[in-house]
Amino acid sequence: MGFGTYNGRVQRSFLVTPVPEPGTVVLMLAGLDVVGGAARRLAAPSAINQSR
Repeated sequence: MGFGTYNGRVQRSFLVTPVPEPGTVVLMLAGLDVVGGAARRLAAPSAINQSR
């Protein structure tokens, strides 16, 4: 927990969480999955180019 000061007076208190919330981790992993899938599709040779 911490406090912010402005002109020598405490204005706000805040809580810093060292571990992200589970929902944040799930969204991050889903985003990485989407980006990885797109990169995999772009890197894979297409069937049209293999026939030549």
